[in-house]
Amino acid sequence: GAALLVGMGYDVLSMSSANLLKVKAVLRQLKLTELKEMADKACDLDDTFAVRDYLENTLERPQLNRLLHPAGTKTREEASQP
Repeated sequence: GAALLVGMGYDVLSMSSANLLKVKAVLRQLKLTELKEMADKACDLDDTFAVRDYLENTLERPQLNRLLHPAGTKTREEASQP
C-alpha cells in the first residue's frame, strides 16, 4: 500500500509505529521511477486482489519476501474459498 501511495506522489504517510520500520525497509529497496510505474499499472487493474497479485509478483525479491508476506495475509484463492 505505501509503495503505491509514494508512487502516486504522496510524500507524507501516516502509520502505526509498529509498521514504520517495515515500510521504510521496503521503500528504501525501490526507486521512485519504479514506484510510479507500479502505481500507474495498479490503477489500471480491476480489483484489490489483482493489485495485490501484481505487487507480489513485481516486488518478488528475497530481501522483501518476509516483509511482503506477513503471516495471515490471504491470497486471492484463499480469500475466495468459503
